[in-house]
Amino acid sequence: LDSGGYTKMQQTPSPAVTTSATAYARFEKEVRDYFRLVMKEALSAAQGQQFPSTQSLVAEVERVIRHNRVNVPVYIREFLVRQFAAGSVIGLSQLPANLRGTVFPSLIEEQIETTITRLQNGTANATKTTLRSLIGDGLELGESVPELTARIQDWGRRNGDLDRQVKWRARRVARTESSRALNEGQVESWKESGLTRMKWVVAPNPCDFCKMMRRKGETQPIDQPFFGQGETLKSDTGSTLTFDYAAVKSPPLHPNCRRTLKPIISFK
Repeated sequence: LDSGGYTKMQQTPSPAVTTSATAYARFEKEVRDYFRLVMKEALSAAQGQQFPSTQSLVAEVERVIRHNRVNVPVYIREFLVRQFAAGSVIGLSQLPANLRGTVFPSLIEEQIETTITRLQNGTANATKTTLRSLIGDGLELGESVPELTARIQDWGRRNGDLDRQVKWRARRVARTESSRALNEGQVESWKESGLTRMKWVVAPNPCDFCKMMRRKGETQPIDQPFFGQGETLKSDTGSTLTFDYAAVKSPPLHPNCRRTLKPIISFK
């Protein structure tokens, strides 16, 4: 242990290390295909229909997104289970043998259900944001409702535009969820071992937002998020990071984040 009761820092491995590069590549592809399917389902709302107003067009698209909840592919679930299990093994390895608890399969399944729901909600919200932006562009040009409908239909038919939107969003979500499953596995292993606090650790050469996390510096109750969904973090440069995707209970703080956590072991 180092001063203050912290274990020596162990950098969280990348998804390619805990599974394999091939497995992660397939996971990212599965997420991308899932995004594409959700997007196409949403675009179907504008196919072959006439809408009396822009509001009714937007409402119908969002209704389809809300009610046509697309099932997440089995491989995505299996990959996240492996990530979470790998994280729990890493977490337990950071503790003295006499403190190590047991992470039962039922706990892993419970956490994965939360992750799957987060993935579904995040995909739906990203789809709504994309289509709202598309409609907003048309409104700026003074387009009528039939023209807006045609804009959405044409955009959906241009596979290049659809694929570009899907690819970068899916990559961000894949990286975030694979990393988060690994880190949340560690946190759950510490909770099952009776630990009550943890500390966010910032890697060398941090971004502006991670510098703010280092400045905060305090420890955190292990069962509380660092940031709630909808909260924001402002950097010294004036940039703002809004956590609209989900509450931040563990790294990553943002896409491509290299932060990790330390368990805090206290002895009475």
